[in-house]
Amino acid sequence: MKLPSSGAATVTMAIFGLPPGNHARVELQRGTCLAPGTDKLLATPPSTVDDQGRIDVTAVGDKRVASPLPGPASFALIVDVSSTDSRTVGCTDVNSKDPTSALRLYPVPGDRPLGNATVAYDAVRRTLNFDLTVTATRHGSTHAVMIRSGLCTAQGAIVYRLPDLKADATGGARTSPVIKRVRQPLPVTGWSIEVRALGSQPVATTGPQTDIDRPLLCGALRAGSP
Repeated sequence: MKLPSSGAATVTMAIFGLPPGNHARVELQRGTCLAPGTDKLLATPPSTVDDQGRIDVTAVGDKRVASPLPGPASFALIVDVSSTDSRTVGCTDVNSKDPTSALRLYPVPGDRPLGNATVAYDAVRRTLNFDLTVTATRHGSTHAVMIRSGLCTAQGAIVYRLPDLKADATGGARTSPVIKRVRQPLPVTGWSIEVRALGSQPVATTGPQTDIDRPLLCGALRAGSP
């Protein structure tokens, strides 16, 4: 964020993991993420999320903001999930004495997702039987699930795409898909399962993942174990 001596502030956003096609904006508000205030200092115009779930744009705020900021403040990332429903999905506290520093947004406090996955190979039916449970996601959200070769930190190609997860009213989701006509069992090591926030699609690259590529959840899959 840049706070010029005159005119409105500008905010450069590089955000990932959002619902493609939706609109998102950031707001600078008084108070912290844990104790937000009701006074909005500035807001950026809504930006359209691209088909990879990203926003990479420099936007001009709707108000002039003085530096240093008067007291504690925080940045909130807000997604318009419908014409009548907006949700805060990320937040970070701002150093009021140095508000122009680069900032990293985090999930709202108490909203960090968790997951557990198991897989079993049926040699007779030649199937892979998955059971995946995810908790602490946003209620009603959709998540893409895929099996990839390689590790979470250096993933390879997509091996299988599983059905999307649909979170219920509590933010939990569970699916038990079956992959049929499997030619070989799960390798002892070397595969991983990933869940991508709100149905966003993976970047078409392999190797080490950057922040913009990283999924919501990822874990190693091992034969005969979670």
